[in-house]
Amino acid sequence: MTGLRNFLTTYCAILAATLAAGLWLWMCWCIFPLHTWNDVRLEPSFLLAHGLPVYPTQTQGAVTTWIYGPLPVIFLWPATLARNVVDALLAGGMINLFFTAGIIGIVCVAWPASLSWHERLLAFAACVALWPAASFQYIQADNYAVACGLLANLLLIRCGDKAPGASRGWLAALGIAGAVMCKQTSVGLILAQCLWLGWKFSPRVAFVHSVRAGAVLAGLLALTLAWFGPEGVWFNLIEIPSHLPRTNEVLRRITDPWPLLVTHIVLPAILLIWAGRRVWRAEASLLLPAISWLCVLPAGIAGFMTLGGTLNSLQGLHYLLPPLILASLVEISRTRWDSRKALAVLSLLVLACLGTRIALSPLRPFRPITMQLTQATVFADQLRGRIWFPWNPLITFYSDGHFYHAEDGMYVRFVTGHPITYDQARAQLPPDWTVTALLGQDVDWGIALSLQPVDAISSKAGPWILYFWPPSSTSHHEKVDLSPASQTIPPKL
Repeated sequence: MTGLRNFLTTYCAILAATLAAGLWLWMCWCIFPLHTWNDVRLEPSFLLAHGLPVYPTQTQGAVTTWIYGPLPVIFLWPATLARNVVDALLAGGMINLFFTAGIIGIVCVAWPASLSWHERLLAFAACVALWPAASFQYIQADNYAVACGLLANLLLIRCGDKAPGASRGWLAALGIAGAVMCKQTSVGLILAQCLWLGWKFSPRVAFVHSVRAGAVLAGLLALTLAWFGPEGVWFNLIEIPSHLPRTNEVLRRITDPWPLLVTHIVLPAILLIWAGRRVWRAEASLLLPAISWLCVLPAGIAGFMTLGGTLNSLQGLHYLLPPLILASLVEISRTRWDSRKALAVLSLLVLACLGTRIALSPLRPFRPITMQLTQATVFADQLRGRIWFPWNPLITFYSDGHFYHAEDGMYVRFVTGHPITYDQARAQLPPDWTVTALLGQDVDWGIALSLQPVDAISSKAGPWILYFWPPSSTSHHEKVDLSPASQTIPPKL
């Protein structure tokens, strides 16, 4: 009876932790449509679907906020099949969950380790509990880069003690090249895999892999240039990112999120140093994840310290966390501890972590938050050609059939020294623009408000703030300064 009770206790605890992970993911998906960042980051996929420039040049096209590789734009393309903006964002949120939670699940299931299915299930729940919530709630180029990188590492690690064959090697090369084509700062992953192959097998194997990765990356770059045009690709992927200024608030950037920086940088560093040869040897299952963490760290820190940089730039922990949790469960199974009791305790810790995250979440919805989109759709239908949503370009695409400027993209152009002219701004705004709509909870960069007449009247309608003026006031635009109203606003890129 004691054995049966321990058995039931363990499996019930694991089941509870898994259900809590599922609940947390569901809530993140419900929150997804609320964030206007997802609207502006889904817009490039709609541009692609309608044959419009995903990467506008300096002087032509609607300005977007997308300065990353084209693969996330392609991955999110199915969302463009939706019939309205609500369904489009819900579909985008589901795709985003697949490339975050779904890939975590694949790694936990397929990573080589002597574990049972319920232990792998617990590993998945633990990863979800510790994974940054922003990955589940926001479209981020990093999400898709990490997904490609994790799959590439998985392909290599499953080779065991044999060097990867041609087919597996090319697939792994496609994975890491794909990571770079999602976000440019993932290039360190190529170095990580080559270092691992050289350490585990031979310099020749590492050289062959570097040639494969270089060839695949060159091929993808050539396709990108041919598809999207060299001028727009260079301007958006090289010129603008290279001119993003460093933050002027270095101390604040470090101290404000210090617990998360400790989690992403300090704790992994201490752990990998303390582990010694248990990690830093050719046969160790954590060697490739550890090298990956180390190689993507410099570019991650550089991205974090740019104006508007956030923790999503620190990709390293994502490559380390699933293998580390799986390896920890393997070690527990090899000790003299009662493995069932240990699993039950770990499950309760995961459950407590998820419960804490749910309890501390500002929002705990059980249905998708789409009321603001439904209300905005009514505004857009009633004011066709007159209303501009600076942070929600998809709303007016469905009503007007046209893509207007995204304010964040206009701001990025300004801070990188490539401001757009008035003529450019006016060309991609509603033809009879007399209303601006902003969600009250969002930070705006002041550009939209500086473009409209100074005598515009504001009115609150649900969560929206509407600014409107009579058509006769539009002549006031001609002498408006396109710089933000306040250059001291900390950007949120």
